[in-house]
Amino acid sequence: MTEKVLYWVTMLSAGAAFLLFVSNACMINNNQVRQADINQKQLAINTASKVLPLNQQLSNALYDASIKTKDKKLTELLTSQGFVLPEKAAEKEPKAAAAPKAPQTPKNEE
Repeated sequence: MTEKVLYWVTMLSAGAAFLLFVSNACMINNNQVRQADINQKQLAINTASKVLPLNQQLSNALYDASIKTKDKKLTELLTSQGFVLPEKAAEKEPKAAAAPKAPQTPKNEE
């Protein structure tokens, strides 16, 4: 009788150990996949910080070129990306400048 109990306890322990082994292997695999994803995102962040000054220089060059050549497509591209071009600001100023000025009175010379 005790041999049967010992047999079943050993079999259940072996089964539990096997299930723990399988779940551990799955967790290791899942962690490796997540770590690879994190490494890829970190690489993208590191690359972006190195490329940011270049992107700013390129944006400034496009901005200068759009002003000099008055290219409408380039101007539309820049305004769609949030750049405020001087032509847009200059269009608002003439309306304010068109307001009537106060008349100037001549100075009396004594």
